[in-house]
Amino acid sequence: MLLTSKNALVINSMNIEKEIINKVFGKKASLFLDFLEGRIDTLEITVSKLFDLSKKIDVPFSYFFLDSLPEIKPPIADFRGNAKPFSKALRDSIDSSFNKQSWFREYLIKNGCDKTIKNTTTIENAKDTSDIEDTIKELIDFDNNKTIKDFIDCLQAKNFIVQVTGVSRNNSHKVISVEECRGYAIYDEYAPLIFINTKDSDKAKIFTLLHELAHILLKQSGVSSYEFSQDIEYKCNNIAGNILMPSKSFKQAWQKTRNLYENVSLLERNFSLASRQAIATKAMLNNLISYESYRGFINKEKFKTSNKTSGGNSIFSYRAANSKNFVQCVISDTLNDKETYKNALNLLNVKSISTLLGLYK
Repeated sequence: MLLTSKNALVINSMNIEKEIINKVFGKKASLFLDFLEGRIDTLEITVSKLFDLSKKIDVPFSYFFLDSLPEIKPPIADFRGNAKPFSKALRDSIDSSFNKQSWFREYLIKNGCDKTIKNTTTIENAKDTSDIEDTIKELIDFDNNKTIKDFIDCLQAKNFIVQVTGVSRNNSHKVISVEECRGYAIYDEYAPLIFINTKDSDKAKIFTLLHELAHILLKQSGVSSYEFSQDIEYKCNNIAGNILMPSKSFKQAWQKTRNLYENVSLLERNFSLASRQAIATKAMLNNLISYESYRGFINKEKFKTSNKTSGGNSIFSYRAANSKNFVQCVISDTLNDKETYKNALNLLNVKSISTLLGLYK
């Protein structure tokens, strides 16, 4: 079968991970990438290989021959700046998160729990972000000596669902790259949900957590990245940066005679919880570097982190992917005959009862 540049355009719009292309095409993966990137105009390919690819990315085979992909409305707002549609893996992950949130909301109401997010009207309308920053610090009991795990544990104790994973529905074939999604937030007054991509460094995860918490307090749901194309992303980046690196201290520590890379290395020691990307973002927000310098730095740092693995399908990974508090509640209800095993398996995206029970131990 002969594919042309027309096919390449529509396949490119599917945002297929290179890891998947390598698995499907093996030694010929580089040839397929050359075709997608326009270095060759046509490509001879077997129907079976194309079928394999369609199964891997869960896209109908016929889509490879359309002029353009059918428009699919995103399940939540897209705050990213790249304008690319959500991949199937990301959409599936968001759908799964909605299912978890809906179940957990009902569970909390049924058990007489108070709203997790309340009295935020003043915060929403405030021009100054200091109230939001203070509320976030209180929610996570912020301290520079704490870890991402400490902050997540604190939120989960307050009935936040916090998912940390780099794949959709515990499926290692459905990878969600850092380039596509660093995190997302789904607002709910009872069961607010935050997703953090595990492929980032721990420091980068902390910035994402703070960024998504800002979205939650602003009662917004959406997918985020380190972008400034929308005012809301600028605002949430600023809030996260102010918590990790107070502006006055940051400006005092910045040395104008040094370049961006030298300053980042220097400030890493001053602000122990801030990632290199967070420091560059803060510098951009404070007009200490140009946007062009910032983008060049971020692109290099993204490349460094995007090759990390998701950590496999261990019990620990399953708990992190589903949110530990959510896991405990689902399994507790199941063991007490308040939930079916079938629905529990579906909610936690596991295939066997033995794995389900293993999560509870």
